[in-house]
Amino acid sequence: MLSRTLIRRLLPLALTGLVAVGGCASEDDGLFVNGPGNTGNTGETGGSGVEGQIPQATPTPSNGNPGSTPTPAPTPTPTPIPTPTPTDITGGTDTETTPAPLPTIGTGETPTPGATPIGTLSNPFAIAGAQGLAVAPNSASPWVLNQSKALVLNDQGSTGESYATGLSQPALIATAEAGELWIANAGDNTLHLVTQGLQGLTRTGHYAIDPAPVALAVDETEAWTAHAGGTLNRLTRASGTVTSFAVTSPTAIALGTNAVWVVSASNNQLYRVSRADGAKTSFAVGNQPVAVGVDRTGTVWTANAASNSLSRLAGGSGAATTIALAGSPTALAIDTDRVWVGLSSPSRLAWYGLDGSFQGSIPLPAAPGPMAIDAYGKVWLVTPSSQNVYHVWGR
Repeated sequence: MLSRTLIRRLLPLALTGLVAVGGCASEDDGLFVNGPGNTGNTGETGGSGVEGQIPQATPTPSNGNPGSTPTPAPTPTPTPIPTPTPTDITGGTDTETTPAPLPTIGTGETPTPGATPIGTLSNPFAIAGAQGLAVAPNSASPWVLNQSKALVLNDQGSTGESYATGLSQPALIATAEAGELWIANAGDNTLHLVTQGLQGLTRTGHYAIDPAPVALAVDETEAWTAHAGGTLNRLTRASGTVTSFAVTSPTAIALGTNAVWVVSASNNQLYRVSRADGAKTSFAVGNQPVAVGVDRTGTVWTANAASNSLSRLAGGSGAATTIALAGSPTALAIDTDRVWVGLSSPSRLAWYGLDGSFQGSIPLPAAPGPMAIDAYGKVWLVTPSSQNVYHVWGR
């Protein structure tokens, strides 16, 4: 007889053999090649799969305990493909200059790598008899005025459409919207609204104004003209009504939200004129103011030719501060972050921060006349003595 000890040793081996031959595994015994529930050659559903196939062993997890849930292998992280650097036709780094995006008001500017440096002057665009200039803040194509017509200029210096119908001694131009131009005509004391459309340039408005227009400013709802005889005219676009207000010797005007700002070179005054009823408040500024503008903070600036200075009237303030200039100012333009000043004696273009701090200047071939800033921040200016138009990169 076999000893009890030997029986205890052989019995597990015998039982293991029976399990292998019978193929009777519980649902948790592991995966088969055909997968659980597949039909094998035995004709039974859920059996051992292909006849004679050996069941796969249950994987042993990393903790060494059979039957535990295996730990899934980590998913490999793909290696990013580097973005190729654009190159020009010579194989070097791309140097194409793209205008910087317009800054959001109140956030300042974000420099764009590779952008044209601020203050870079373009080549001259020759326009016979050029004396006036205007560009809408949402446009890159300025309008230029000469003694007989207004014409469109693209940023490459080519002239496009022009308008001369009904004009005799056109004196001033202004625009607030791309595709629209206002012209003050001194020959018959009229104000023209010209619209650019599929049929070219057509006159869509014609209004009588006071004689001798010397300044013009417009926005989406109104057009204002200043006249040498001591009046302001307000044209309300919706009704076509022209209203007149008295003001002493106006020389330049600028539109604010609720007021029109007017300078008088004869008495060195800045006037705040209510857009609603014409009520006036006056402020002392430098000698012989020839230009005026309003920045995004509501601060009003005047350029004073006889005292070689800027006057800066902060919103809500009762008195202006003075900023000395290195020449006699002839023109003024204001963008989101800078005040641009045209100078004569010597001929230069200077720019200042909205806090009045000097930031830079460049020489100009001739003294600048009217200036305006386009949608890309370029400062456009005309030099009447040389009959040229230039632009300067402003951001």
